[in-house]
Amino acid sequence: MEITIDTSVFDKIMSKLELLETEIKKAGRLASYPLSERWLDIEATCKVLNCSKRNLRMYRLEHGLPHSKIVGSVYFRAADVEKFLNEHWKIIDKNSVDDEIEQNEQQKRRIKK
Repeated sequence: MEITIDTSVFDKIMSKLELLETEIKKAGRLASYPLSERWLDIEATCKVLNCSKRNLRMYRLEHGLPHSKIVGSVYFRAADVEKFLNEHWKIIDKNSVDDEIEQNEQQKRRIKK
């Protein structure tokens, strides 16, 4: 069985394959970098922290989130972002939230007396 393909179609297929190969190689190189060596731009950092650009700016300026400015753009080391998260946020489960609500209600009762 023989398949005939127009030269222009074949060239398009080959260019797409070459582009795909380039992207796969780039993804492989990125995956080989340890987290501590990766740099995140503002948008990526906002996604990681689930915050707005304004809140991210506040974290930088008021809470000391380490960053670097390169030609007017701000970048964050992924390891610094992870450390910031570990230092400033705690994991809350339902029981701890319920306990905190109960403690607040007890304080309110004491104040009213």
